[in-house]
Order: sequence, then structure tokens, then C-alpha cells
Amino acid sequence: MDCNKLTELINRYWAGDTTPEEEREIRLAFALHDALPPEAEQWRRWFEGETAIGEAVGEEFDKKVLEKIDGKGVLDTLFQSRTRPLWQKLAAAACIAALLTISLKVFVPQHTAPPDTDEMSLAEAQEAFEALKSALYFASSEINRAEKTTQTQFKTLNSMNSIIKIN
Repeated sequence: MDCNKLTELINRYWAGDTTPEEEREIRLAFALHDALPPEAEQWRRWFEGETAIGEAVGEEFDKKVLEKIDGKGVLDTLFQSRTRPLWQKLAAAACIAALLTISLKVFVPQHTAPPDTDEMSLAEAQEAFEALKSALYFASSEINRAEKTTQTQFKTLNSMNSIIKIN
């Protein structure tokens, strides 16, 4: 193989633009030629090691991995690691209940209070409203973030399922 072609193939390999046949050509060139130009020689151990790794692992390794994945169930394994524990769900419910209770205290008029008690001033009401508003915005942003994360994980899961079904 021409040294210029080999250098070009190596550059394309690092860019991720080579086909499996071209990668085999690169490995074959390193296996057949003892002396190559310095720009190509620096990658000899990489390409020789790549073939050794591929030969050492073999198809048995792939079969064992796929058996373990299929035996456990990919969906079950992924969802078990991503589901929230019960205490986190209860904590979230308690926070929402506390926010609702505070908002009811602040915004719903109390008819049981005697008429001579002081009512909340406008400044206090606005301050309470702003505090509740910022808490709800925070909760909303966290929910949106969790939704985006979940969508990303589902996309990853779907691509993994499609890869597994193809193989």
C-alpha cells in the first residue's frame, strides 16, 4: 500500500470516516510492512493492539454479554436504576402540600377571625405572593428538567432496543 494512502486512511480513521474494509486495510498494512514512515509508524501499536483485542474477545464474549442482557431484561434493568425511591416521592408530596397550605392561609380570607384583628398589609401579601411564586417557579423548573432527562433516557433506551433487535 502506498504510504500516502495509508496516512490518508489513518487520518480518516481518526475522523471516524472509514469503512470496516478500509480499517482492515490499515491493520493489514501494519502487519505486512515492518518499516513505515514515522507519521504512520507512531500508530503501529494501536492498530496491532486493536487486532489482538478483537481476536482475544471473539464471538463467545458477545454471546455471553447478550445472554446476560436478554436474560435480565434491558427495560427492567434500566427502569430499576432510574426510578425514584419512595422517600423522594413522599418528600415531594409533602413540599407540595406545604405550599398549598401556605397559599390557602395567605390568599383565602379567614371568616372565623374577629372583626377587630389586623389584616395582612398589602406589602406582606405581596411578599408572600412573591415567595410562593418563586417556589412554584422552582418546582416547575425542576419538573421540566426531569421531563427533559426522562425524554433523553427514553430516546437512549429506544436506540439501545433497536440495536439489540438488529443484532
